[in-house]
Amino acid sequence: MHSPDPLISDSGWRPTVMHHAAGALRYTEYDFFKRWIIRRMAELENAPTDVSRDHEFTDWKALSGFVEDFLDMAKG
Repeated sequence: MHSPDPLISDSGWRPTVMHHAAGALRYTEYDFFKRWIIRRMAELENAPTDVSRDHEFTDWKALSGFVEDFLDMAKG
């Protein structure tokens, strides 16, 4: 199976569990040009384009649960 991730393809490592954390759009932290570019990209992805505030997408409770489960699994 070919992986687009160089770490996985180069190392041969195959993770048994994975969690995708979404991230955020931090419009209030971007300069004018970055905010303009990110807003245009957001439009193409049907993501929030209100640049007057930031938009958080990470489900922190789910991420915390994943980390706890991962650590328990790593302990054996």
